[in-house]
Amino acid sequence: MILEHDSVLERYPRIQKVLNSTVPTLSLNSSTRYEGKITNIGGTIIKARLPKARIGAFYKIEPSQRLAEVIAIDEDEVFLLPFEHISGMYCGQWLSYQGEEFKIRVGDELLGRLVDGIGRPMGSNITAPYLPFERSLYAEPPRSFIKAGY
Repeated sequence: MILEHDSVLERYPRIQKVLNSTVPTLSLNSSTRYEGKITNIGGTIIKARLPKARIGAFYKIEPSQRLAEVIAIDEDEVFLLPFEHISGMYCGQWLSYQGEEFKIRVGDELLGRLVDGIGRPMGSNITAPYLPFERSLYAEPPRSFIKAGY
C-alpha cells in the first residue's frame, strides 16, 4: 500500500515491481518510447490511437515485434499496414515509433541469400552482428562497378 507521505522516489521501486508483475513488456527503465496502442484489428489493416503520427512513419507492435507503416490518418486515429501476418495480435498492444525511413541491415553475409519483403534473410539465422550496415530503401543505388557474370 502506498502511503500519502511517501515521496515519488520512495515509491518508485514499488511502482516498478507492480508494473513488471502486471505488464512485463513495460518498464520504467525502458528506453523504448510507447507512442500509442491498437484499438481495432480487421482484415489487413490495424487501427490505433497515435497522436502526432505522420504518413509513412514506421511503428513496432509490442510485444510481438512486428512492423507496420502508417498509411492513413483521421485526427488522432491512424490506420497501419503491417508487414507480417496479424494472427495472434490483439487490441491494446503498444506501438513504439521506429522512424520515418525504412532501413534494412546489410553485409557480406547476405550475398546469394533470399530476403523477405522487409529485408530479413530467409532460411538462416543471420543476425545483426553479421550484418553490420544499415541502408535506406530510398537511398541512391551504388555507383561502383558491380560484376554480374563472367
